[in-house]
This record gives sequence, structure tokens and C-alpha cells, in this order.
Amino acid sequence: MQKSYKTKVTQEIQQYLKLQNQKSFSAADVYHYLESNNIDVNQSTVYRTLDRMIEHNILVRFKTANSGNYYYRISDEHHNCDEHLHMQCRKCGKVMHLDCDFMNDIRELLMKQYGFTLECNGSTLCGLCAECKKKEK
Repeated sequence: MQKSYKTKVTQEIQQYLKLQNQKSFSAADVYHYLESNNIDVNQSTVYRTLDRMIEHNILVRFKTANSGNYYYRISDEHHNCDEHLHMQCRKCGKVMHLDCDFMNDIRELLMKQYGFTLECNGSTLCGLCAECKKKEK
């Protein structure tokens, strides 16, 4: 059985995760949060801790379509993220699951017409969520 280390950094990162509420965040966001709370940490430690959290299915890492940067979000144990796309609000950063009956239709269409195999894990559609769209009006 693998040993789990509960370091001060890990505890502080877990505290940061509680504040996120389905919003995506970068490793730099985590690093700046730790810095602002006077936690002395190396950036590589932040990346290693986030990688461990991915391995333990606590976090999911994805690359944004518009910037190509990697972001993280809290994993939702009820969703198999390999089976659907995600939507990310470009204003607030919220990530939502696109669970639809038409996902298999899209996969088949892409395969038949383009010979393209869709890999949903890490795939993100960018736009505005309903709350941010309301605020724009």
C-alpha cells in the first residue's frame, strides 16, 4: 500500500481546492495562493502535489482551447471524463460536463466522415456560462 504524506503544503492546497467550487485553476494560481498565505514552497513541489492528486483522482488536468495552458479542476467521481466533452466559461472559469445522448452520434459522424477518433479527456469547449451571459446584458 502506498504511503500518503500529509504535508503542510498538501493541506494548504486542499484548503485552496475547497474554495474553487468547480472553477478551473492553474498551478500558478495555487502557487500564488500559497505565497499569499506565507507558505514557503517551490513551484516544482506544487506541480508534484497536483500530479499526485491527479493520480489519486482528486483532480483532472486539461488544456484550454484558447490559450493551450494546462488547468486543473476538482474531479467529479460521478463522471467519466473520457466519455464526454467539457465546457469552460471564459469569464469565471467554471467547467461543466457536456453529458448528452448525442456524444455517440458525434463520435460516429467524426469517424465516418473524417476518419477521426474523438478523445474527450482534456477536450474543452470555450464560451460563456448562463450566469456570466446574464451579467453581460
